Amino acid sequence: MVLNLFKYVMSFFKQETRTLEKPSPQVFIDYPKKSIVLNGKRYTVKGIADTNSMDPVFDVGHKAILKTFMNDDIIRGDILIYKHNKMLISHRVVKIGMDYDGIYYICQGDNNFKEDPWKVRKNMIKYILVGVLY
Repeated sequence: MVLNLFKYVMSFFKQETRTLEKPSPQVFIDYPKKSIVLNGKRYTVKGIADTNSMDPVFDVGHKAILKTFMNDDIIRGDILIYKHNKMLISHRVVKIGMDYDGIYYICQGDNNFKEDPWKVRKNMIKYILVGVLY
């Protein structure tokens, strides 16, 4: 009885942390090039991994238009592509703070229930999202 009650309670915690599939735009532009010029500036174009963490903003099959990070000013709401444990992560800035090591950013996937559990430092950031080709 106690074990069943424990499993029942734990199932709610699992649901809270799971990333669910949400519908994203499904009209795809076939853009095979690796860069695009907008307003006279060249941006990188890359495919997006199917993680569901940023649904419905972007999803698999979409192309991200990215600006290479050059120590730019970052504001709350920007979507960063940063490297953590050899993985590239695309999440939105939800908090900005400062500690003894300097400025840091707390990010979270739009479709995630919790913030990322680490501080994102400027040396981890590779790109800032400029737009999405659907």
